[in-house]
Amino acid sequence: MKVEPSGVETGRWMRPIGSRRRWMAALVGVSMVAVSACGSSGSPKTSSSTGSTSTSPSSAYGARSGTPYTIHAIVSQTGSASFLGVEQKAALMALQSQVNSTGGIDGHPLAFDIADNQSTASVSVSLASSLISQVPVLIVGSVTTVDRPVDALVTSSGPVIYDLSPGDHPTRGSFVYSSANSTTTQTQAFVNFAESKGWHHVAAITSTDASGQDGWTNIQKAVAASGGAVTITDHETFAPTSVSVTTQLSKIKATNPQALMVWTTGTPFSTVVKGMQQVGATSLPTMTTNGNESYKELTGLGSELPGQLYFPSSQYQVGPQSLTGQAQTVAQNFYSAMKAVGQPVPDEGDALAWDPALILVSAIKKLGVNATAAQIHSYISSLSDFVGVNGTYNFTDSSIPDNRGLNINSVYITQWDQAARNWVGVSGAAGKAK
Repeated sequence: MKVEPSGVETGRWMRPIGSRRRWMAALVGVSMVAVSACGSSGSPKTSSSTGSTSTSPSSAYGARSGTPYTIHAIVSQTGSASFLGVEQKAALMALQSQVNSTGGIDGHPLAFDIADNQSTASVSVSLASSLISQVPVLIVGSVTTVDRPVDALVTSSGPVIYDLSPGDHPTRGSFVYSSANSTTTQTQAFVNFAESKGWHHVAAITSTDASGQDGWTNIQKAVAASGGAVTITDHETFAPTSVSVTTQLSKIKATNPQALMVWTTGTPFSTVVKGMQQVGATSLPTMTTNGNESYKELTGLGSELPGQLYFPSSQYQVGPQSLTGQAQTVAQNFYSAMKAVGQPVPDEGDALAWDPALILVSAIKKLGVNATAAQIHSYISSLSDFVGVNGTYNFTDSSIPDNRGLNINSVYITQWDQAARNWVGVSGAAGKAK
């Protein structure tokens, strides 16, 4: 299914990306990172889009033109995952502005009601529980530990849930979707990249939470699939609340790896990189999850970072100036929108929210504000050529094992350039040498 572009804003794009042959609707400023409007027939309330904790569902169902279509978002605005959640909120606000500047959704202004799950699973479940039976769509952030428990609330009739963590792997055909490139393909791309760099002996350190466990599972699979081209010299784990991991890093260093995979996000990642300094391992090429692909986080760590730090990035992050056609237009639109809200360099957190918003708003624009969860689910599942900032989505591709619509060819390895304070593309698609 294709969606034609409509009035997409163009702007200066500083980091264009990999070329795409297929064209797909950007749907100007479409935005939505959270729960879509509910199915009540009453006049909807106007909810706050500034981070309220309200979860009262509201809807444009049956309402006169001009009344808000409210989308509920549950993201981590505080707590350990706030470095992502704050960016996701910023992206939603930017998208909301663009949607409303071009007429909203069928004459209804788009309004986000954004709740804070405090980076805690129990809070996220509590906030979602009051919405599950009342809304057609719900998007939840910001990391696997917080997203996954909400998925268990879905029934056979919905709602559509869009998780903002790539570490979630919802079953194909289900009502749950996961944002951006899978951690499975991210680790596969890292192993491809390591092999192309001649790093045949790699170590790993992962946190003991759901994100770290998911990372280690996928690292093992990717290494096994390399047929011995890449091996693990040592694997260490640590609790995400640990204040020091020097013992684990000393064990890793003793095995003389050629590179290190660090699979954890946020504060635990900073614990690892500080530990690398303490044990004298900062020269070790380091590969980490795209969950740490945060401008604020990386500039804050500054000189504490390893000299060579790599990420499994989405196409918008790669550059330079190779994107063409609709893919470039979508990327320019994304960049312009984030710049307008004071963020000159879009981050992974922004992108994790942006594409789900594009997809969900396109569904509602196509189906109307009375769209049900089943209708929205059917629409998304039929998309085969939808261009987003993370890649071109094909939900009909049976070779993709989960419900995300992107395969390994959407993953590019980038390196953080501390001097330029930006990411630089260092691989081709799938992490393979250019």
